[in-house]
Amino acid sequence: MQNVSVIIPTYNGERFISKTIQSVIDQTYKDWELIIVDDFSKDSTRELIEEWGKKDNRIISIFLNKNSGGPAHPKNIGFVRAKGKYIAYLDHDDEWLPNKLEKQIAILENDPNIGIISCEALMIDSVGQTIGRAVIDKIPKDNIFPSILFKDYIYSNTSVIIPREIIDKLGERDENPKIGVAEDREYELRVIDAGYKPYVIHEPLFKYRLHESNTLKTSTAQGFNYAETNLKYLHRYKQYNLEYLVWGRFAKEYLKIGDLYNSKKYCKITLTKRIELELALAYFLLFFEKYGMFICKNIYNIKKIIKKYTYLYLNKF
Repeated sequence: MQNVSVIIPTYNGERFISKTIQSVIDQTYKDWELIIVDDFSKDSTRELIEEWGKKDNRIISIFLNKNSGGPAHPKNIGFVRAKGKYIAYLDHDDEWLPNKLEKQIAILENDPNIGIISCEALMIDSVGQTIGRAVIDKIPKDNIFPSILFKDYIYSNTSVIIPREIIDKLGERDENPKIGVAEDREYELRVIDAGYKPYVIHEPLFKYRLHESNTLKTSTAQGFNYAETNLKYLHRYKQYNLEYLVWGRFAKEYLKIGDLYNSKKYCKITLTKRIELELALAYFLLFFEKYGMFICKNIYNIKKIIKKYTYLYLNKF
């Protein structure tokens, strides 16, 4: 029985899946099994996985007979098959650095109180060229609440390892379509909400690939997925008088898509909890209906562009 079960959910991953699998094989830590769950791919992903399975008997393939529509289901399927003491996740377009498992497992073995461990990343483009680094803030020493409600200490699901016994206690990943691609953030909050300790290794131990397909993850649907995840943990936001963050996220997502009715509704709810100047201005402009909405959407687009290029500049080499 292997100590670590690595789960790769994949859908139409033919471009990168071989490099991803190779990065597991190249690990300095060798006590692993690799479970690849193909979510009914339409390209040559299945054939590539089968070829890898012939090369290494530690590679286990599961092929679903229909697409699940989200990442949580294949991860849950992989977990049912997993036998390891620790469960590691890896997206099909990312790559681990060779010492990733070795460093994280050493820390987990030394501290049984850790419920979830992650690390920083190098950002690469579609051809593998390094374009930046994802730097994670240090976790507060005393209590991660309420800072976890403001920020995410996990850059990507590819960084995560969770002890199996914790998943056994807390249950499978949330397959609700409203949670969608935010299921990894939801599970992070679930682990921490249950009182388990998070840990971040402040050095890059994997490569996060930015390309035209995964940039679609920043779509409108994702924004609402994260808003719904916040709502699921509303009790924590209320505990720290931060309820306005939950409703404010909904207001901003509805502003992005130009939904006048719900934009006004959630701006108003947010403003009853706390006066947010940005949403107060938006609420005022929305009384001018489509003209006000036009101004709001353009303000958002300008902010988005500034944020994107500021982030890339601050994290480039």
